[in-house]
Amino acid sequence: MSKIVELYHNLIRRYWEIGVASFSEDVINENHPLDIRWIRNPFENESWFADPFILLENEDEFVILVEEFPFTTAKGRISRLIVSKSEWQITDVKVLLELDTHLSFPCYFRCEGKVYIYPENSASGTSTIYVYDERKEELSPIGTLNENPLTDAVIYDIEGCKFVLSTQHPRENKNQLDVYRLDGLKSESTPCQTITFTENIARNAGISFLAKGKLIRPAQISNHGYGEGLVLQEVEYTAGKFEFTNLRRLYSPLHKCPLAFHTMNVFEDRYIIYDAQGYKHPVLGPMVESVATFTKNILKK
Repeated sequence: MSKIVELYHNLIRRYWEIGVASFSEDVINENHPLDIRWIRNPFENESWFADPFILLENEDEFVILVEEFPFTTAKGRISRLIVSKSEWQITDVKVLLELDTHLSFPCYFRCEGKVYIYPENSASGTSTIYVYDERKEELSPIGTLNENPLTDAVIYDIEGCKFVLSTQHPRENKNQLDVYRLDGLKSESTPCQTITFTENIARNAGISFLAKGKLIRPAQISNHGYGEGLVLQEVEYTAGKFEFTNLRRLYSPLHKCPLAFHTMNVFEDRYIIYDAQGYKHPVLGPMVESVATFTKNILKK
């Protein structure tokens, strides 16, 4: 029986892919094509990679921060990928941070020549900022961003002030977005606003970017399932308050990955990197899961 259960779980296993597109300000327009080039993962039998953030790019390669999810541990960790442009595949993986708790969404920002990373670690009950030594490829904690279990937090710099926008566990995929004021990298952020949407689109999907003179927030759509799509919102900050206007919704263009499409990050107004989730076995996976669900429902009656 254990072999059958193992085979079942292998067939219905979810899997993430990451892909890159050229940036255009027209991405906020409803009919603008995504035109994503998906990156081959030669380590697909060991790990999948999601929540991608491009850190560096040159003529030959991309350097990307990701959540790596090894199948042996079934727990996320933060890793650095090298992606070859000539082969269009991952050529190297280095683990940067692995804890007893799950890690994901390695959001970062640059300040005075340094890189600061604040990954999602709500399972620990807090959110920590790390400084990244790019030469040694090492992370060192420097302070606490927030003492709450923030999920996919993003720092905004507006009118000379820094704000943290985030959902938090256990309502991370719901409709409430919390805003905190951040007075320094080594001082904890303090709450200043809560926004309640009419649908489950509060969770961040990436770093904000500018397009056509508008500040854009990528957010996750989770009305029917976790991260089922993306919504691009115009962000306005008036009289000390944030307001959001939906501009466009995006869903996975990858036929074999229809389950989720939940991260979008713009890099230097040149590239956009996305992720998409589907079945490891795109034909058998949904068939097997449908049969199992149908059988379970019959047995309940």
